[in-house]
Amino acid sequence: MSTLVLTGSSLAQSSTPPADPEAEARGVQLERLQRHSFTSTHADAAAPGVLLGNAHLGGCLAASGLGFPTLWSDALWRNTDQRLPLTGPLLTCDALTGLTPVSYHQELSLTDGLAKTSVRFPQDAGYDAEVFCSMAEPSLLAIRLTPRGESARLWHLQLPAATRLNQASPNELSGSSAPDAFTLFYWSLQSNLPLTRSADNPVTLQLTPGQPLCLTFFLHPINSDKFAEAPAGTDSSFDALLTAHRAAWEKLWRQCAVLAMPDADIERLWYRSLYWTLSTCGSKRYLPGESMFAVPCWDMHPFTYGAAGWALQAFTAVGLPDQARAILDCQFKPEALHDNAQVYTNILTKDNAAPDAMAFAHEVKTDGRNIPCGQYELQRHLDGFAAALFERHQRFYPDKSLSPAQLYPLMRGLAQFWSGLARLDPQSGNYLLPKMTSLTEDLVAPHPIDAALAAKWCLLIARRDALALGCDAQLSEHWNDVASHLLLPQNDQRYLEYAGDLDQRSGGGYQGVRGFVYLGWPTMELIPTLDRAKALRTLEHTWERNRHGEGMIGFVANWFALADLHYGRGDHALEILKHNFRCEDAWQQGVSEFPGSKNFHFTTNYTSYLLVPLAMALQSADSLLTPFPAVPSAWKNFAFYQVPGESGIRVSGAMRDGTIQWLSYTHNGKLLHQSTHREPLRIEHHGDALSLTPLTN
Repeated sequence: MSTLVLTGSSLAQSSTPPADPEAEARGVQLERLQRHSFTSTHADAAAPGVLLGNAHLGGCLAASGLGFPTLWSDALWRNTDQRLPLTGPLLTCDALTGLTPVSYHQELSLTDGLAKTSVRFPQDAGYDAEVFCSMAEPSLLAIRLTPRGESARLWHLQLPAATRLNQASPNELSGSSAPDAFTLFYWSLQSNLPLTRSADNPVTLQLTPGQPLCLTFFLHPINSDKFAEAPAGTDSSFDALLTAHRAAWEKLWRQCAVLAMPDADIERLWYRSLYWTLSTCGSKRYLPGESMFAVPCWDMHPFTYGAAGWALQAFTAVGLPDQARAILDCQFKPEALHDNAQVYTNILTKDNAAPDAMAFAHEVKTDGRNIPCGQYELQRHLDGFAAALFERHQRFYPDKSLSPAQLYPLMRGLAQFWSGLARLDPQSGNYLLPKMTSLTEDLVAPHPIDAALAAKWCLLIARRDALALGCDAQLSEHWNDVASHLLLPQNDQRYLEYAGDLDQRSGGGYQGVRGFVYLGWPTMELIPTLDRAKALRTLEHTWERNRHGEGMIGFVANWFALADLHYGRGDHALEILKHNFRCEDAWQQGVSEFPGSKNFHFTTNYTSYLLVPLAMALQSADSLLTPFPAVPSAWKNFAFYQVPGESGIRVSGAMRDGTIQWLSYTHNGKLLHQSTHREPLRIEHHGDALSLTPLTN
């Protein structure tokens, strides 16, 4: 096997492919996960707290490390569009409250999502605590507390409020929601030590130093108000649950792409972003919201081009198709998509949409319909963004995803929606879109560039699929005509924000100028049809216009970096990517929505960040694989392993001193091709078999 030598952020690789790529990738991954785990030696109650979760329940760990001030679940809601928070479980000790610690150490392991906290006060009083949200049994979280010191102390256990409480034994408690709650739920708690309840229901425990307290908390939504029971056959001991939890995390990590980057800070945030994405997204129940499990900004609404979309793209790109498919299934609700198309078409054109038209919600209710939000719901560019979620996943994982025939009704519905909105201008011969809200949210204007690019992409992809399936010949010819004559606002130098734009609107800040990201992503298939020089000038000008990201939301900056990368601009993308460090909170526990924001642990920033270094390693669209397509010039040593491309192909490669050492392409674990050349390869299908051919052939 070839060797990988790691010293700080430097990287040296063998000049030949590894004999066992999977083993080498796993070794690199484990080293990175251990290196970039979160540690703190100072407790600050003002900090947001490290985020623990398993995509189904989670929250920000208290600075004490003793549980959760607020616990969230993917399935608990106050109403159809507002999530429901719960209190605890959280341990406290009055005798230690207010004391100044002599020492404090908290660590969150990225390898297995286990948080350990060790606190010491004078006279060696204190505790050691371990907490995790089980990745093996998503309804469970576990806490182990080992008191330290010379004397026993009384501890309090804060639990979610419950209309009904039941104590089946000294070591078991359970509770349930009110029978008229929007989401009915129950919880149970198992303890290895007796739980004492007083008349007003607080729970206390008398704990002896050195004797561990192990708590297993189980939370689940229900269709009745029965009390909770632990899952049948579950070994509720802390060590058994932890073993199963670690095995589940290992299974996830082994599926993921692995990156070895020469920039330690960018690499640190990449692995942490992947951990946080796995911790908050991928539920089969409901779509993820913004700041999922952390901050109830916008009531944690799922936004189609927010966490509910970017997480799907991240899972697709990093190698987790099942997690991506769970989000796809939550997104694809045909009846709701038809209703949305009727609503938006009526608002925008005062007409009714074609009966088979479809459109996605901007902010998504539990049933897939739109949460009304004024002008923001008229950001119809998201129908191109949402279509790309399905298209890209199906192209990457054809054996595990929607087939083209299954996907076609959705693409057909979106094409019908766009062709219904576009109206032919007899004077110019162009199709124009009505006034709508741009991705730049403070801009409401006719025919925005982002909507035009999204519409053109949808129409052409739907046309391609119709031809491949041999259906809708006349209808798809109309889509092609609309796409071919759809105006792309521009002058002789640059593309413009909207039809009639005089290129005089200022940019920068939270709103900025955003729509030009669609010149490069996720509408990559359009790039060959665009004026490349004009697109490059536009991207360059727009970043200057946005004052190099001053005050910008992190995910918008990442989107610009992705657009740059699909034009080969690695250096500029790297500059933009560093904007994420402006969004880190003061404690480096996570990334906020924008610099100085209190929307901590902003999910969309994590998920979009993941895609940028992956696009430096590999780009795949239109049956092409392009390795090392846009590596920053400062990155002389860069390696990646098992990065997914179209047709289920995984690509690995290593660069040393700016020179490609090797590239390896596999499919279903079997070697397809090896190379030392950067040239794009075309994927050829021969029945169930695949081959790779240089594009120049």
